[in-house]
Amino acid sequence: MGIKSMQEYEGYFENGEFTPIGKSIKITGRRRAIMLVLDEPTQLSSEEKAFRTAWLKKLDEAIILSVNEDLPDFKRSSAMREPSDLID
Repeated sequence: MGIKSMQEYEGYFENGEFTPIGKSIKITGRRRAIMLVLDEPTQLSSEEKAFRTAWLKKLDEAIILSVNEDLPDFKRSSAMREPSDLID
């Protein structure tokens, strides 16, 4: 039984998850697969580096804006108990 067709996806594994670069992956049903893991560091493209930098900048701005944000008081549930004091 030979291979009838093959699809190739480039990406990287991080924390047990595969992230493709470029093409999105759409595979239906159960398929036989061959995975080749290269022993080389991941090189980010300048576009990926710019995206990550912009995302982190937005995150930093959101954190700064939320520093003095007033949070509403939530009603205490009757199912809650007093917290344990483990200092003593």
